[in-house]
Amino acid sequence: MAPSTVSKFDIFDDGSAVALWRFDGNPYDDGGIYNGTWYGTEKYDAGKFGQAAKFDGNSYINLGNLDNIFSQKSYTVTGWLINFSGTFLNIRNLEADASSNDCKGGLLWVSDGNIYFYVKGTQDNTQIETIAPYNSADIHFITIIHDSQNKTVRLLVDTNEVANISYKGDLIFNDGITGYLGVHYYKTTKDFYAAGLIDQVRIFNRALTDEEVLILYNEMEVNC
Repeated sequence: MAPSTVSKFDIFDDGSAVALWRFDGNPYDDGGIYNGTWYGTEKYDAGKFGQAAKFDGNSYINLGNLDNIFSQKSYTVTGWLINFSGTFLNIRNLEADASSNDCKGGLLWVSDGNIYFYVKGTQDNTQIETIAPYNSADIHFITIIHDSQNKTVRLLVDTNEVANISYKGDLIFNDGITGYLGVHYYKTTKDFYAAGLIDQVRIFNRALTDEEVLILYNEMEVNC
């Protein structure tokens, strides 16, 4: 019987893991750097592995300053959503040079049976939005992969690609990049609050391969 990989931080043994939130009774990063802070009522319930963060439509988690993560250019974010609607991830303050068709920001949310995903920052500063069918009354493994070399941002649901967005120019990073789980936060406005569970959120400092995404999807509490 092989040991569980659920609590293994650097799961691929290559130094690419930069954060892991397991939400087993707290919002802390297993790497000890990016500890989250609850706003609203802090709740946990049975998740994919152990406990999961439970959002009630009025709460969210501030992941703090993520400059050191997203200044690496390429990145991958993964996580499990259970009976979920509303915002999964909101990355604020990724700015763009509007004259060069750069890529800006990132937002993923679930509503009305669809999963919505956009990256903002085309030349006229409009958003590129992709909508894919999504059953909220279920459990799904979400993967967002930004590949700065190939200038693509991919969205996978249960290892299947449902969106692939290409951009020109570069992704520009300003100081003060903030990450949120469970809420869309723009300037001083908060909306698209989450309802449901988020579990086992990982961030890597590179674009994972499809084979690596499959390994994460097949993680088990105890592998036999």
